[in-house]
Amino acid sequence: MSAAPLIIFDLDGVIQFDDDVPAAAVAAVEAVRASGATVRFLTNNGIDSRRSRTAPLTAAGLDVDPADLYTTSYLAARWIEAHALAPILPLFGGAADEEFAGIPRTDGDDARAVVVGDWFPHYDYATLRTAHAALARGATLVAMHRKRWWPTRGTRVIDIGFWVAGLEYCAGCEAVVVGKPDPFAYHTVVADVGTPTRVVMVADEEEPDLSGARAAGLEAVQFAWDGSRPNDADYARLVDALALR
Repeated sequence: MSAAPLIIFDLDGVIQFDDDVPAAAVAAVEAVRASGATVRFLTNNGIDSRRSRTAPLTAAGLDVDPADLYTTSYLAARWIEAHALAPILPLFGGAADEEFAGIPRTDGDDARAVVVGDWFPHYDYATLRTAHAALARGATLVAMHRKRWWPTRGTRVIDIGFWVAGLEYCAGCEAVVVGKPDPFAYHTVVADVGTPTRVVMVADEEEPDLSGARAAGLEAVQFAWDGSRPNDADYARLVDALALR
């Protein structure tokens, strides 16, 4: 159990920029670790598993174990298991499936939970109708997150908040959101670490990352840069802002 500071890094916009992980970002994480702090990573990514999301980071030279990284696919699986809500009706696919290994699922309206992740490539109207019927029967709507858009290659693209809001409206229910800014995301990371002396969330966006961190009782540090590719000075300022020395 940790008796050191815990620094939780967001990934997109802090450590990774599309497919690029700057060497200065890797160096900043190493500097934080060298100070004695514990490092974890928390992302609202609902496409990947921890393993698939870790792969490009390690390829770029960042020392990160999948157990140090929290995706919303993993958080959703943790929440489902903690609340014994199986079988699930999955509205997601791809690598995120790995996190739900061993959790019973169904393709019928007997689901106890409808789990919404990155569903755009997996759209199927019949499944959507079944999900609506399951919710009408009392199933819990679990959303990996409910972001309106996701930044990719300099463009904002529509995100899964589209499905979450639509199902809430049509089924007359309210989703349980497990990703940022819900306290569950932050508290799960902290609980797994143990008893850190302080906890800081580092992210580039106030909403939902930093506002959610403050609401969960964490310190918040914004990674500020001018919109172009961050440079060494940006990361040096970040390390200084953490005041770990």
